[in-house]
Amino acid sequence: MINLDAAATLLTSLPIPDYESQAMVNFRFKPSQIKLLNKFKEQHRKGRPVRAIIDKSRRFGGSSLIDGLGVCHCVGEENVNAMVVAHRKDSAEALFRVPQTLIKGLPSTGYDIPEPTQKKIIFPHPGGDSSLSIATAGDVLGGRGA
Repeated sequence: MINLDAAATLLTSLPIPDYESQAMVNFRFKPSQIKLLNKFKEQHRKGRPVRAIIDKSRRFGGSSLIDGLGVCHCVGEENVNAMVVAHRKDSAEALFRVPQTLIKGLPSTGYDIPEPTQKKIIFPHPGGDSSLSIATAGDVLGGRGA
């Protein structure tokens, strides 16, 4: 499991487009994202798996936070298979743009992250690569086997 404090620190150094201006800025936590992150930390402290069901509301920032934590998890751990899953293909693709943008600001780790495809980002590790990919919940096969 990733260190959530370290992940939060890394996230604030990574670029993401500002919702209103679309200018590239470093990731900034909204109060709702901080509240969700603190809930994750509480679950982790209690030795529980970190889980959340988020009722989607506009501009809450939950999707960006989860996408960012997925990137941090893949950066920090070997042999991780993370997925961004949405109800429709166009939504999954839109959500996947967040991690594709975030990885551009990752500090050098001694190895390069290969150019991501439209559906997958590979994070090389000496003990086994990690990956972040997209799937569609509406597709019966989406995410199967992973």
